[in-house]
Amino acid sequence: MNLGGTIRSLRKEKDLTQDAPSEKVSISVTFLSQIENNHKLPSFPILKEIAKALDLPLPILMFLAFDEQDYQGSKAELQKAAMPALKALWKTFFAT
Repeated sequence: MNLGGTIRSLRKEKDLTQDAPSEKVSISVTFLSQIENNHKLPSFPILKEIAKALDLPLPILMFLAFDEQDYQGSKAELQKAAMPALKALWKTFFAT
């Protein structure tokens, strides 16, 4: 799972600096940077607020954070095949 990298990618896709989401969540830019670089793991309440600041449901954020290493065997193949279409669907409904 690449939660931090996913948060960073989603933030950049929305053309946001680290300032805007960290201010909405009431965390420091340094802490958000540590989260985005997978050096720190946010608490569940902070993670919910980060998802809210990025204007998407928490389950979508979590789903997008899964990567091939999180799946085994045929499930990994299915995830690899389905992820591009699911990301495109996400962009249609949640990206700005």
